[in-house]
Amino acid sequence: MASKQSSAGQGAFAKPAESSAVGTPTPNSENLSLPNSTPTTLAGAPPPPRATFGSVLSQPAVRALWLASLISYVGDTFGIMALFILVNHVTHSTVALATVGVVQTIPLLFALVAGFLVDRWRYRPVLLTTDLVRASLLPFYLLFQSPDRLWMVLVVTLGVSVASRFFFPASQALRRALLRPDEYAVAASLWQATFGLSYVVGPALAGLVISAFGSDVLTGVGVAFLVDSLSFVFSTLLIYVLVREKAQAVDVARQSEKRPSAGADLREGWEIMWRSQQIRGVVTLYGVGLLGVGAVFVLTVPYVQRGFNGGPLEIGLLEASQALGLAIGATAVGTVLARRVAPGRLMLWASVAGGVSVVGLGLAPIYGVALAAMCAAGMAAGAVESAGAVITLNEIPQRHQGKGNASINTLLNASYLTSIAISGVAGEVLGIRGTFITGGMLALLGVLLALPLLSSRRSIASQPSNELTNEAKKVR
Repeated sequence: MASKQSSAGQGAFAKPAESSAVGTPTPNSENLSLPNSTPTTLAGAPPPPRATFGSVLSQPAVRALWLASLISYVGDTFGIMALFILVNHVTHSTVALATVGVVQTIPLLFALVAGFLVDRWRYRPVLLTTDLVRASLLPFYLLFQSPDRLWMVLVVTLGVSVASRFFFPASQALRRALLRPDEYAVAASLWQATFGLSYVVGPALAGLVISAFGSDVLTGVGVAFLVDSLSFVFSTLLIYVLVREKAQAVDVARQSEKRPSAGADLREGWEIMWRSQQIRGVVTLYGVGLLGVGAVFVLTVPYVQRGFNGGPLEIGLLEASQALGLAIGATAVGTVLARRVAPGRLMLWASVAGGVSVVGLGLAPIYGVALAAMCAAGMAAGAVESAGAVITLNEIPQRHQGKGNASINTLLNASYLTSIAISGVAGEVLGIRGTFITGGMLALLGVLLALPLLSSRRSIASQPSNELTNEAKKVR
């Protein structure tokens, strides 16, 4: 139930090395040396078939990892809704709700530490442990039946959120190790689309489960938490049984590599990050552009109520349109755009569309226009985050995946939380519509600053791999 990290920060640190000959790695190439490893391409061999959502999910281990991520995404959004309903029902306090929200975000400050440790630990045990931790902690919410036990909710929420900070970089890093480089774009889009849809499906399922018990809110919430806990148990079983062979092969190969000291490892990761022009572009775009986006999240409710005299239905539809747009934008990257547009250029154009859409929210004269603008903003966000994920997946060596994911996600969340923090004041000073217009303009400023770094014409499909395909990746 921890706040979900966007898949935008899928992490990247090193520019892919060019191959001097077909199937021959350059000195900068990274080979995990897994059992029976073979080159990415053999001379005279036909190229691999074009990657699609179907071909990615046809791999049993990748499919199981995607299902585990789907369960985690939906479980988190499902649980967040149930938790806020529970806290509001027991305490009737907005301060209590805000406190829970703050505690939920605190572990984001430790994401860099989690990413660093994930790089030095085996992926599969991390995934199994964090799923079991979340499954075992959730039932403790059932003990919260009076305001004086709010401390228990805060402890459980903190534990679940910390576990999530370890699960996501480990899942993203293992996913990369199981894929071919030409599958990165499709996989990143698939995961991002899944993430977007979870924000529609999760809260809706929570509402249905709890409402089935009518006025007995505590019973409905209790059932919701038990369902959420069981979902993480199911995710554990998927990873333990269906990802076992491939994950063990990856982990054994990683553990057999010579590892530098912790300090040297961290310095190397940051040095590689700084040398990557593409990563500097992603960091600039996220760091500046996202400062203008948080206002949409915070001010949606008063925007609908004051601007269009809308109620819960109109607010829900506006939120759903954004989530639907997020899924559509991510899917477009994986199916069409990734093959036609370079990832950096795709991020820039989608960011322009997103900034204009947020300005459109501020100028919308009627509710229908606001719905269209919010959907367009969601589509732009889905495309930006998916393209950013592809850049970072291609740029980062496998040994720095955890640190890369954590670094990008920490920046993303810091910018987003900063935007949320200032949006309340901006709403009072500039008005809600004025805040949206200013936020959209700030997103466009991010595009201008990132333009020199992300304007490469190289397409995703043409990017060379900096690693060799091995048995753990190619066995379907």
